[in-house]
Amino acid sequence: MSHNLRPHPDVVARQLGDAIVLVQLTSSEIYELNRTGSLLWSGIAAGKSIDAIRAEILASYDVDEAMLDGEIAPLIRQLLDAELLLDDDQL
Repeated sequence: MSHNLRPHPDVVARQLGDAIVLVQLTSSEIYELNRTGSLLWSGIAAGKSIDAIRAEILASYDVDEAMLDGEIAPLIRQLLDAELLLDDDQL
């Protein structure tokens, strides 16, 4: 997966246990990410590639590779559609 993703500048993120809560400041919408989403968000915020984040999740957690891939792509699409992430490749 080749994306040059970064958090939208109008988003505030706060860690709450295993979850991350995101607030899109321009719309005042609030989102909660589960553990997988939180790991994805944290990795993107740290400037890591999707491939690197995926590899870290697979190495650290007992998760099925196909199931993880089935979660990552739709989640990225949802985060982009909600304007929580920006894809610099599409700008």
